[in-house]
Amino acid sequence: MELLASFLNLNDLSNHITTSMSNILTYQNEPSRQEKEIEELSQVLDALPINIHIDSISISSQLFDYLLQNSPSMHHYRLLSACLNFMKIEDRLHRIKNILLIILDHEQTLEFRELLCKLLNSTEHSISLSLNYDWTQLETAMYSQHDPKFLTYVWRFFSKHHQTKLEDILVRTLPIIKNNDELFLLLLIDLRSIKLFITMPSFWYLLQRSLGDCTLNTDRTRKCALYLFQQILINDEYKHIEIKEEKFNRSLILIDETTKQFWADFIVLYEMLEDGVVHLIKPLLTKFDRLLSFSHEHELSLTWLFILLQRLFANSSSPLARWTIRWFFNAMKLPDSHVEDFFLEYVVDWSSNNFVFLKGEEISDSQPMEQCLESYLERWLNHSENPNACLLTLLSRIQTIKWSQLSLVRVLYSLRTFALTHQNQSLLNDDHIKIFSSIILTQFHTYAPVLRLSAYASIFDIAINLLDWSISSVSSNLLRFFAFFDRSTFLSKHFQTISTYFAFNIRQLQTLIEEFLVSEDFNSSLDTRLFSLDNTLMEYRQIAFLLDLIDIHNTDILKTIFNPLIENIRTAYQRPYMSINNVRRSIELFSCLIQEHYFHSSNFIKDWLSSSIRLIVREGLNFIKIHCIKQPMAFVKLPIVFLMIGSHDDISRFLQELITQIETCAQQQPGNNWQSLLILFAHSTNWLLTHRLADFNNEWNTKLRILPSLSKLLPLLDQPNVSIPQADMLVAKHLLIANNISSTDLCNNIIDDLFKASAKELPQLFRAIGVLLQQAQITNETKCKLIENAMTALNELDHRMPVYWPCLTAFSQAISSSVTDINVSTLLTQWFTQMLKTCGHVSGIMNVILESIVPIWLHEHRIQSSHLPVLIECVIFGQIYQKDKKQQWQAEQLVEQDESTRLLITNTNIIPEYRYDRNIRVLIQLFILHIWPSLHNAQQNDILSQVIEKHRQVASKERRPRFCTNSLEHRIMFRSLQCILCLTSAIKNSSLLKTIYDYIVDALTRENEPSLRLLSEWIIIRLISEDRTAGLNDLYQYLQHAHQHKTGTVCAWISIASHIPSLLSDQAEQIDYLNKVFKYLSPLLIHSNFHIRTFACSTMIKLLEYIERHNLQNETSYDAYQFFKLNDEKSELARYTTKLQSLFIYQFDPIRDFSLETIFYILPKLSLIADDEYLWSKWFIEIGQQLHLTFPISVHNVSTILQSCPMGIWRLTASGKSEIGGTQDEEGSSTIQYKANPYPVIEALDDTELRGSIKRTELIVVASLIDKQTNLG
Repeated sequence: MELLASFLNLNDLSNHITTSMSNILTYQNEPSRQEKEIEELSQVLDALPINIHIDSISISSQLFDYLLQNSPSMHHYRLLSACLNFMKIEDRLHRIKNILLIILDHEQTLEFRELLCKLLNSTEHSISLSLNYDWTQLETAMYSQHDPKFLTYVWRFFSKHHQTKLEDILVRTLPIIKNNDELFLLLLIDLRSIKLFITMPSFWYLLQRSLGDCTLNTDRTRKCALYLFQQILINDEYKHIEIKEEKFNRSLILIDETTKQFWADFIVLYEMLEDGVVHLIKPLLTKFDRLLSFSHEHELSLTWLFILLQRLFANSSSPLARWTIRWFFNAMKLPDSHVEDFFLEYVVDWSSNNFVFLKGEEISDSQPMEQCLESYLERWLNHSENPNACLLTLLSRIQTIKWSQLSLVRVLYSLRTFALTHQNQSLLNDDHIKIFSSIILTQFHTYAPVLRLSAYASIFDIAINLLDWSISSVSSNLLRFFAFFDRSTFLSKHFQTISTYFAFNIRQLQTLIEEFLVSEDFNSSLDTRLFSLDNTLMEYRQIAFLLDLIDIHNTDILKTIFNPLIENIRTAYQRPYMSINNVRRSIELFSCLIQEHYFHSSNFIKDWLSSSIRLIVREGLNFIKIHCIKQPMAFVKLPIVFLMIGSHDDISRFLQELITQIETCAQQQPGNNWQSLLILFAHSTNWLLTHRLADFNNEWNTKLRILPSLSKLLPLLDQPNVSIPQADMLVAKHLLIANNISSTDLCNNIIDDLFKASAKELPQLFRAIGVLLQQAQITNETKCKLIENAMTALNELDHRMPVYWPCLTAFSQAISSSVTDINVSTLLTQWFTQMLKTCGHVSGIMNVILESIVPIWLHEHRIQSSHLPVLIECVIFGQIYQKDKKQQWQAEQLVEQDESTRLLITNTNIIPEYRYDRNIRVLIQLFILHIWPSLHNAQQNDILSQVIEKHRQVASKERRPRFCTNSLEHRIMFRSLQCILCLTSAIKNSSLLKTIYDYIVDALTRENEPSLRLLSEWIIIRLISEDRTAGLNDLYQYLQHAHQHKTGTVCAWISIASHIPSLLSDQAEQIDYLNKVFKYLSPLLIHSNFHIRTFACSTMIKLLEYIERHNLQNETSYDAYQFFKLNDEKSELARYTTKLQSLFIYQFDPIRDFSLETIFYILPKLSLIADDEYLWSKWFIEIGQQLHLTFPISVHNVSTILQSCPMGIWRLTASGKSEIGGTQDEEGSSTIQYKANPYPVIEALDDTELRGSIKRTELIVVASLIDKQTNLG
């Protein structure tokens, strides 16, 4: 087209363009023709040369305005550009002004603004010289603009010819605007020179903010800042720059010859941190100490160093992040306001991440994170001029951060450690206490119980040791703070300290009681659980706490406070004008206070309250009975205080009168007023039969329970009552049923109620079902029907809801009496199996079930055969848990390491969640061992067959390429073998022992996994002691025909041979065995396989040492083989033999070390299995004592020899064809052989990690050995 341009008739071309533009405007009401015309004209314009000159076309202005008004799209760009070029200069300038306004208008669409930016970019920039532009528009846009993309186009349009103007704008706005760093960086880069700005502190603050910005999608910001900084460092114009930072009395920036290396290190580190390659970052970490030292020496701002720390922590590597925080805690010098500000703004926030306090791989040997934090707090608060304010700032910051559970617990623990070492410094005032109260209310309600307990304990100890007790007389928050803490768990330990310093007067107590009495709270709770934060409960606790602080030795003070309340209750029915609410709240208060255990040795308060209330029992019960009809749910639980201390006659009279009134109301009065009284009766009798059974059991069964009126009225509780919620009537109804009130068609009635009740009422229904299941007159069909419907109701609940757990507990207790019933055992087994599947990620479910069921099995000394598969599933119970669950469990174990917290956990009977699945395995393993003698032969055979079958199912599967010791498959096999090994101590049936022996011998020929093979060896050794002749013959056969078996099998039998002498009690048998086994071992010492040679040599040395210990040199072939002990220590065989002998496989004694501790703790630990597989010996002791279990195996290991064994396993990796014979073993099918690694191999944490990080040294192809004899030694 360039060649033909000279032949164009420009007039005709101009006319054609004008006509086409006119057509576009004409076709405004015909979109399709208009679009076609636009497309054709755009094609013509695209074909024209860039440098062609056409006179102005007047209609182009009109078309341009039309297009702008109708939201043009990007395909209109060429037409708009042409219109702009065909305009007269004054029209063009006017349109450019308009374009600039639209670009800066953030209310316009992004597509429209992008189109105009492209249009502006294609416009000749020199035209800006003729543009009378209002620069305030640009400056205003900089204040409001948040997307730098559009503003930079405008800036670039002016940058070539208006440098001074733009610099002036930047000088004015740079110190003020701090929320759009990317924009300023882009604008600065577009300037020809930034010399004007390098002397401005705001410029360097901009660079610092941008370089340290770690938020998402800020890569471009950091790159722009780094580019600008590097341009300054390499520019000879800026050889010396120094700006002071007044706030911290340091140099904000210092560039000269002395800082040259500092900035070089800074740039190298920053670029490496931006790349994020961990193995390249690690060698550079030593530079941080040098940079810090240089900064202190030259008084340079620490912000540059903190920028690097921010980028380092942003790396995805957890070890690097932990190193960052540790380095900060240990390296920073204090006091330093800059360090303190960075700690509060960033480091505290970093510490909220879960991985910070967890154990894991570390870059270098380092102390626990808590100790680093404690060291920092010590230096900070000890050298601060105002530690009170520092601590308040820290707590305020902690309050605003979203914490992981472990991190907040550990930070509070570190603060507690500081508090314990700085007692009585009076650092906490009312503001601190207020923040602690807020943290308790907002942070801990979702925490695991163990972590919550630790957090409570830390906060309480911090307050006790650092509190300024002078505030106790004026603080409005301190009393409420103490009310958060359970009396027996927390307050008892420090009560003496509190009572010494806490200042208050009787008037405060009276005021608190008066406020309580006039408050309107009909949902009061008498629940005194550790973590209950019910508002009414808080008021009770405050009153009880103040009472406890009064050292009362006479009744005068108590009379002053409580006699008016007692008198009100006594005369309430005589004075109808008295406030009913005031009397009701008085009774509630007494009910709470009388149940408290006061710290005074004589419990004087409690005794006085009991004796005083005992005098008004009859009046109080009458008051409740009278007003219960109008407000039933407000009065239904009030009788408790009177039932607790009232005499038998008073309470019996109350119940009789209540029944009489119920019958009278039902017969003579319209409506359902009797329902309120029956509900009161239900709750009262239930409390009595639960807490005073000995006093009222006879009267209940002989008089009250058999009353016809109760059986008749019970179904009528289903009738609606406007003053009583249906749920409350449902609860009362089933309380009566649970206490053996019978009625017609009761079972069908309960089934209907199951699907009416909410989760809150279900526990009472399940309790009632449990009572019915124990009644002899209930048929088997009805029992199954009740259980099936109860299961359906329970299964509809979500286990993530808190109300699920009371329901599950109640249901488990309800069905526990039926687990030995053959008629319903199949139904329960199906449910148990279903729950086991559900328990894959919620092990607490099965834990609750078994805690209810196992005691019944133990009491009955029997178990249904259909339940046996459930037992086997529980023996191997457990899943591979997700990372977050593993981290929570690690956190619980970390918390338990503190002795004081461990004591709290024990006292409060809290079971850490990490123990749930392991608790199931411990419980069932001990239960099987305990009940084994009570089982008949068929059941014993069934249990053993199922355990073996579990092992066989997994063993027969094709192994994954990297079968991992922490995979679920490995764990199932490992646990199955552990169970079989334990059972060898209980089984007396020789046929069962023979079954085990045959299966394990067969499994040993296929097993390559060291930890599984070791358990199999131990089982075989124990069974050889039962049948020595057959066992030793098998041993000799395997050793004699070693060339026909796999390497792993031969090594296993060689290892077995080393343990046999300890099984032989007769010396003659020992001598005979030693002489025989030497003959079979001798050829193996020169075997072609390195592993076999090593195992044979290790066994030979162990047997020679046994001969020496028992002085059998003269009776055995000792002299012929003793030279094996004199091997060259530097030889390959000697080194590997020494290594092998130090491992568990040769150090353990099958008789001496046969204990639960060795099997379930020491062996998994030394075999490099993950610590969530360990079962501690103390757990076996706890459960054994709790359930009075006996078992034929010791818990503790009597010897300490195994404690010195190094952790590791001998992994066999060599494979190939057999040396002799025409047959191939299973491993010999591969044509590629792998070099053996005879050292212990440390396993990765899980399969994913293994697959992601297979080391090159673990897989070496030996090409020269393909299709050749195996000789990898």
